[in-house]
Amino acid sequence: MGLDDGIKSYIGREAEWAAECAFEGMDYANNRDGTIFKPSDAPRLIDEVWHFVTETCDIEEISPPSKADAVKELILLINSRFDN
Repeated sequence: MGLDDGIKSYIGREAEWAAECAFEGMDYANNRDGTIFKPSDAPRLIDEVWHFVTETCDIEEISPPSKADAVKELILLINSRFDN
């Protein structure tokens, strides 16, 4: 995600944005020390960013995505990035 990738750039795809928020931290950890993530990590990782996601949605007056949908999106990202 870049500077233009705020929640408003994801209207209708809020769960994808939430997954991207978690994925940024995962990508950093992987680049830093080689941490590998599995799809089973997705619920915990979404939980870690969920407060940020819901607060951002509240500030921007956007309905937050379903946590389950965000987990599904993050699983797709994990599978595309890490060879599971």
